[in-house]
Amino acid sequence: MDSFKLCIDLVKKHDFSNYAAALLMPREVQPHVFALLAFNVELALVRDHIERNAGTAGIFRLQFWRDAISAIYGRTNDPVPRQPVAIALRLFGSEFDVDHLYGLVEARQQTLGDRPFKSVGALESYAEKTNGAMNLMIMNAISRHSNEILTLEMKKAALAMGKSLGIINHLRSTVPLLKRGVVILPMDLMTIHGLSADNVYSNKSPDGIRDLARDLASTSSKWLMESRKLAPFVSRNMSLALMANGTTIDYLLATMSKNKYNLFDARLQRGHPLQAWKLLWKKMRGTY
Repeated sequence: MDSFKLCIDLVKKHDFSNYAAALLMPREVQPHVFALLAFNVELALVRDHIERNAGTAGIFRLQFWRDAISAIYGRTNDPVPRQPVAIALRLFGSEFDVDHLYGLVEARQQTLGDRPFKSVGALESYAEKTNGAMNLMIMNAISRHSNEILTLEMKKAALAMGKSLGIINHLRSTVPLLKRGVVILPMDLMTIHGLSADNVYSNKSPDGIRDLARDLASTSSKWLMESRKLAPFVSRNMSLALMANGTTIDYLLATMSKNKYNLFDARLQRGHPLQAWKLLWKKMRGTY
């Protein structure tokens, strides 16, 4: 229970949208979901805790989690680390999660060293392996307790939603990363809009940055619509796994549209002011 409570606190502090959504899920599902969300937060914090270009330090921290996964799920004979999130995964996790958890670690490793994505396609692949994988694992957690089959359509909806969220979050992270001297926007779009790391960092080409932001927001919107086209095939229970994603994406896309794709708008760093109510409304309607 101590590990479970620490997972809840960690998610509440760093991922409030998913925290609020998890509280609306069946109680028997929550330990598994909070363990997964806390694991994802731990991986995300690795990037925030290392200095610029100190990729080696991050690799060691991510290797700790790769080794922990192997111990938790019996891939090695090593003891499970006495770490709250590792303990929670050991108690509440599922064998279904293993490959996805490894994939999360590998995807995070690829972003160390401040290397930009080569293309939008590479960013989409990263988003699928991170946010998409999280959606799949949460859906699986729900299915284990509801005895509901996780269908192909549900999986496609989860992955499309993950791509949408990953792209819009990557765009939102532009300004916080600029404050650290880091530019990791997709290189193909940078070239199309005549941008370089220098003129993005110095904001010398505001029109080009806005155009790039519009393109990425459009791509995020496309994947959101792809996910919602599959909504008739996603049960009310399974839609709980996608509510937080949908609410966050809607808010960010609406904010960007209103501010003419100004990435320096401080509202992009905040969640929907009525997020908890939006999630409750979606649960009542059985939508995402």
